[in-house]
Amino acid sequence: MAICAACGVELNPTQKFCRQCGASVGDGSPPAAEDRTCRQCGHSITPSAKFCRQCGADSGASADPVAATAPSAEEPAYGEWTVTAAAGDDATPLRRRRAPREPAVRPWVYIASGIAALVALTTAGYFAWPVFLGDPQPDDGTIAAALAEQLPPFVQLQNARVQAIERIAESPMPAFGVAFSANATVASTVYLRSRVEDGIVFLGEPIAAGTPIQLSGAGTVRRSGEEWSSELALEQHPLLSALSPQLLAGTTERVIVEGSAEEASFVAERERAREAAEQQAAYEKVLAEQLREAENARREAQRLAEQAAAIERARLEADRQAQIALAERKRVEAEQQARADALQREQAEANRRQQAEAAAARAALITTGRVPRNTETTVQTTTALRSDTVRVEDRFEAVAAEDLVVDGRVLVPSGSILRGVVTSVRPATRTNRTARMELSFDQLTIGTRSFPIRARATRVLSGPGLKGDAAKAGIGAGVGALIGGLLGGTQGAVLGGAIGAGGTIAATEGKEIDLPPGTNIRVKFESAVDIQ
Repeated sequence: MAICAACGVELNPTQKFCRQCGASVGDGSPPAAEDRTCRQCGHSITPSAKFCRQCGADSGASADPVAATAPSAEEPAYGEWTVTAAAGDDATPLRRRRAPREPAVRPWVYIASGIAALVALTTAGYFAWPVFLGDPQPDDGTIAAALAEQLPPFVQLQNARVQAIERIAESPMPAFGVAFSANATVASTVYLRSRVEDGIVFLGEPIAAGTPIQLSGAGTVRRSGEEWSSELALEQHPLLSALSPQLLAGTTERVIVEGSAEEASFVAERERAREAAEQQAAYEKVLAEQLREAENARREAQRLAEQAAAIERARLEADRQAQIALAERKRVEAEQQARADALQREQAEANRRQQAEAAAARAALITTGRVPRNTETTVQTTTALRSDTVRVEDRFEAVAAEDLVVDGRVLVPSGSILRGVVTSVRPATRTNRTARMELSFDQLTIGTRSFPIRARATRVLSGPGLKGDAAKAGIGAGVGALIGGLLGGTQGAVLGGAIGAGGTIAATEGKEIDLPPGTNIRVKFESAVDIQ
């Protein structure tokens, strides 16, 4: 086992410098000064160190480095400190030691010695006075025992010293306010927190075991029987302040030392996570683009649907407006037709009255006689007849449009009234597009005389409801024949039926039979009529 030549401490074979005094192993001479010095205590520090290993002060990036010079052969003045350092694998923190006293005696030394002796006597008397009175005071050991319980486990207390003590008079038990200082060392290597990434604590610059720490503080010490209780508060120390509170109390966070294989694994894992995150981001981007395209397609479909709905609403509205316009046109036409029918009725009534008056005037000249069977004459309706409005047994009237002359004698003058009845009617439907209506006559009135008759309508000649040429006569015995005509402004056919069954008028192509007032109808007497 090697021995330090400077201080006599045992050394490991691999050590190049003494951990106690910092002397180089072998020659006992101090090593060369470092590149930087501490701004607080002047101790040399390495360029990469964040804290002074002597006093724990923050080295500071802005500290002005002081270039170290080679050690001088001259001894420093009394009271100054020299810097020693150790190097190698088992390097210890930088130490400092007091330079030896100068052999020369100066006058002010005696004065200082006298003052120091007086202060020492006063201090000793102050601290000894309570002892003489029988009230013990806390000593260095009491403070050291109390302080050792407060220090973290990685700090080992070397010694403690009471710097000032004052009795607290108002306390019911012996109590003292103390100020103290202490020397401690780092018991094991401690790492300072460098950074935190993703909840992981990275430890950077290590503080080697054996690094000295100078502590100071104040507090209150009380005595109860033979036991001492204390409340001590340490002053803020730069080195302890730099340590993570979680590391001091134990942490559940993941801790990685910088430069270790675990850090390399963490970096690789983080790179893989970054790549996975980029791939996930790219996938999410593509998915978002697809979703955006789908949303655009949905909006386009919705727009087209809304446009189609708008077009359909416009079409329905146009149809509704067309229906309204058609209904309005039909209403106007109906009103016009109603007015025309009213005028026709008024005109027919006027004609009937005129003809009746003329017939009455000629009645005195009319001779009696017989109207033979199958005699035909023309009458003009005074009542509107329509297949979709009349019912069976509805009665109507017509006036003779011409004089009925038999053997040179006027038996039925024009203006005579023929009263008829609807014997059969069937309007047009979707399945049966032929409308039919049968008209028979059962009474003839000449002036004031009335005669029962049997007659039927054989064909429609002309009238306000007909267009084009008047229907031409044509009768098929027993089965009817085509007469033709335009009824109510629409094309159709009029059929004549057997005389005994009454005249049958028909309209084809789904049209209704419309015989307005003033329509000329050909009538055939089914039996002879005696005019008396």
